[in-house]
Amino acid sequence: MSGSEIPAEQIPGAAVVEWDVDDPVFMKYEEHCKIRDRIETLVMKLVLDLRQAPKEPRFRGQGSGRLEL
Repeated sequence: MSGSEIPAEQIPGAAVVEWDVDDPVFMKYEEHCKIRDRIETLVMKLVLDLRQAPKEPRFRGQGSGRLEL
């Protein structure tokens, strides 16, 4: 909504998702609410998509996984 691009190379490995959403700052209240609801829908869909995305392991263990005591 700022009109500024976010360079993806600033955050390695990050995906940049662009949505065509108008800036509601100077809109009438009813229009503002429509934009707010659209943003909420887009964010909730993104959350659901991220939850379904396959997760990469956070830790890549080495060895047998056994601890010597």
